[in-house]
Amino acid sequence: MILSTENLTLNVKVIGDMSKSLPLIFFHGFLGSGESWNEIVPHINNPIILIDLPGHAKSHFKDIDNFSFTDWNNDFKSILDQLHIDQINLCGYSMGGRLALSFACEYPQRVKKLILESSAPGIRDKVEQSNRVEKDLLDILEMKKDYSGFVRKWATHRLFENQKDRNLRGWKAQRKIRLQQNESQVSLSLQFLGNGKMPQLWEKIKKLQSSVMLITGSEDSKYCRIATECFQEIPDCKWVNISNCSHNVHLEQSAQFIESIKTFLQS
Repeated sequence: MILSTENLTLNVKVIGDMSKSLPLIFFHGFLGSGESWNEIVPHINNPIILIDLPGHAKSHFKDIDNFSFTDWNNDFKSILDQLHIDQINLCGYSMGGRLALSFACEYPQRVKKLILESSAPGIRDKVEQSNRVEKDLLDILEMKKDYSGFVRKWATHRLFENQKDRNLRGWKAQRKIRLQQNESQVSLSLQFLGNGKMPQLWEKIKKLQSSVMLITGSEDSKYCRIATECFQEIPDCKWVNISNCSHNVHLEQSAQFIESIKTFLQS
């Protein structure tokens, strides 16, 4: 279904009976879609909601000049209100993890359990943050100039280098999803919601009310380091570091990912 907010039209797919237990909502990563979770969903017993994040697949920004993480928090709350859902479990990967964490910090009473896969509470260093914004702007220009070329280049990032060998079917599905994006809309998602634009949430995570599980791949040294720091700061936190995978754990080691979140949701 397509639901509308002040700033967005969002594609939302509901699977299962929402009245039986708290739904688990999945947020995909940059260049993904709700379909990025297709290998995971059949193995989860909870009712599930899949959302195409702003600017991705069938979800679009309206005619707006700016959009912030605060806007996202309020728009996602509006979606939950339209669905008559008071509380959720929430799982986000990479960019989706940043959006999930931002919402949980702003509306702590709405998120019971929070699963963050390869994500971070923002960039601490102001110079590094500014550099990231500049890099994102260069990526935006490249996307607008040659989108398919940008996707090919993006797939060669070292964080993704073993995905094809570890899960060929998932890798092919991911590539198809990436190539089907609307380059103008997905460019806006990077402009508005890129890593450099995320507010620094390191102080706020110390007050998180949600029970949190961090999931990382052992080969992703950057996010393992970030998870080490988060694990020390978040009050109710578990950390699962999965071997033989890098940034996208749910693609590279889906069975271990599924088992981890099922155990967490049942705890």
